[in-house]
Amino acid sequence: IVLSSEGNFVQNLLVDESAAATSAQIKDSLRELLIEQPNRIRKSLPLNLGSLLPEPPSSQLNPFLEKTKDEENAQMLLNKISSALPGLSQIDSQMKNGDDTDQPFDLSKVDPEQVAVISRELRLNLPKYGPLLSQLGGKYVATVLERATDDIDQTLAKTPSKSLDSDLVGTIVDNAAKSVSETASRGAQAIRAQ
Repeated sequence: IVLSSEGNFVQNLLVDESAAATSAQIKDSLRELLIEQPNRIRKSLPLNLGSLLPEPPSSQLNPFLEKTKDEENAQMLLNKISSALPGLSQIDSQMKNGDDTDQPFDLSKVDPEQVAVISRELRLNLPKYGPLLSQLGGKYVATVLERATDDIDQTLAKTPSKSLDSDLVGTIVDNAAKSVSETASRGAQAIRAQ
């Protein structure tokens, strides 16, 4: 059902919810990178030297980094699912903590018969399921890019246009957002055309 080449309700639902959760995560990461981290650096400098650094353009960036209710719900659902699955929650906590302690896989504990069975199944099923997985991945990436384009375009439509003289930073942020939106739109079109 999920790997159907024609697509179906379940596949579309999974792709849309995954794209919403991804969009929410991207917005959280960008907020951390562009607003919160620079503020922490400014505040942590000794002798109040941070006050000499320019403030991050929070007011100009915040409208682009606001999560929709759908994105928040999808992100909460994904967090609940990942916490319910022990393997995923361990990987997630390692990623959040920055742990890069990947232990090498110990081949001495692997049964050769199991390797042979897995190898055979991969050899037989990869030609069938590989293209379907690729198609599903393309659909997911295109949906994430289309969502980004729509979010940016809606935010630009809501905010008043700025003149270069009155709000230089706002103009730069808006122009960068337009470029990102156009690039994401072209990327989604290219993926959908394949």
